[in-house]
This record gives sequence, structure tokens and C-alpha cells, in this order.
Amino acid sequence: MHQIKRAAAKIPLHSSKQIFEAAGASGVPRTSRCRVLQSLATVHKPSIRPPLTNAHKQKRLHWAEKYMKTNFQTVLFTDEYRATLDGPDGWSSGWLVEGHPVPTRLRRQQGGGGVMFWAGIMGTELVSPFRVPKGVKMTSAKYVEFMTDHFLPWYRRKNYAFCNNIIFMYDNAPSHAAKNTSASMAAMGIKRRESHGVASILP
Repeated sequence: MHQIKRAAAKIPLHSSKQIFEAAGASGVPRTSRCRVLQSLATVHKPSIRPPLTNAHKQKRLHWAEKYMKTNFQTVLFTDEYRATLDGPDGWSSGWLVEGHPVPTRLRRQQGGGGVMFWAGIMGTELVSPFRVPKGVKMTSAKYVEFMTDHFLPWYRRKNYAFCNNIIFMYDNAPSHAAKNTSASMAAMGIKRRESHGVASILP
């Protein structure tokens, strides 16, 4: 029991199998492992802490106040999503010794094996999803290429009234905020309004 408790404290939020193996007690059935751990630990999920500073919070508040009266039916919200092959991005749960603080785990944005998808939603309309080729890391060049190959054909099929009112929304991921991306999108007719991922599409 002492070795198991020590292993659970050393590797918090791990599975019962991993804890018992770390304590040198492999081969114990799962029901027995859980019965033992219930006497000294409980199951928790990691505490998710967004890395926001006061400056980030003020910028978000300013953005919310500025666009509070915007008709969001004209806003195309876009983002990428990654399905990883090496485990969840910080959402797993595991055993934690009683009285120990819950560790914080930041969600990964890059790295690891998996596939990435890009999609947009505007009102009730879903744009794609499209798979991002060549791995899961989105660079500025790949983002511009992706926009050219997948977004622009969808946009150019729309009528003038639609194109005149649409607002393109994206976040400040490195591939989105790069100078090359801004210049390339401006050449497409997408003019960045500010540093919060808001862009107007010029018909």
C-alpha cells in the first residue's frame, strides 16, 4: 500500500494500471486495483487553466463590447480541429491521492500524430469540413494554400448581397496572424480589421 500510494502521488492523474506498474505490482486485476485505490485516492480530471493575462482579458472585454450589437448571422466562424493519435489533449482523467492538488494541464495546439480538419459555420450553414493535408501542423503557407483551394471556391459561388455583408472570423493562431497570411488574404479581398481575428470580405 505504501508503494502504491507513493506511485499515485508521483504520477498523478494516471490510470490504476499505470500506478500499479510503477509500484511494481503488475498483473493485478482492474477491480482489485480500483478497490485498493479507492481507500487512498479519487478520480479527477486535470484543471484546465487558459494562459490569459489581464491584458488578454481586457482585449476580450473590449471586443465583446464593440461587437455586442453585431448581427452574428452574417459572421462566418472558422477554426481547425485536431484528432490526435497519442491521447487526448489534456482532457483525460486519473487517480489522485487524497489531499493532493489537482495538476494543471494545458491543451496542446501542435505536435503529436493525428489529423486536422478545418470548418466554418455561419448561421445554419456549415462550410465543409475539409481535411488539412500533410500532418497536423498548420503553417502560414499551408493556411493560405488551404484558403485558396477550399474557402474561395465556396465564397465565389455566393451572390453579391451575401458577399457584401459577410464577416470572416478566425483566431490568432500563428498561421492566422502571420504577416504573410494577412498580405495573402488581403490579395484575396479579405481585409483584416484588427488583431482579434476579425476580417471583412470585400466583394
